[in-house]
Amino acid sequence: MADRFELAESDAVRAGERAESAGERLQRAHGNLASVLDARNGCWGTDQIGKAFEKAYVEYADPLRENSKSLGENFSGVGTATTDMARELADVDEDNAKRFDGLYADDIESWSEEE
Repeated sequence: MADRFELAESDAVRAGERAESAGERLQRAHGNLASVLDARNGCWGTDQIGKAFEKAYVEYADPLRENSKSLGENFSGVGTATTDMARELADVDEDNAKRFDGLYADDIESWSEEE
């Protein structure tokens, strides 16, 4: 276990925001793809190449659609959780600093190292 833990709040918040944004973009892309596939009943076509593609890959299409939807939701959730966690840790840190200041600020000599 580490002796200390440090977190750059602003960096963690930015990382969380990027993950949330990536998840939202993935969800939009998934929605766009799903609507096109639904409208066209697949995307493989009726020619020989399309039929060969459908035969080889159609069984994977629905699981891929479902998993890509979940992936976008998960990215967004991780981003939100990361941002919230960073802000909560910053609040705890600030609260602890205020408590220390309130308890010891007037009595600094009693807890300082003596030379």
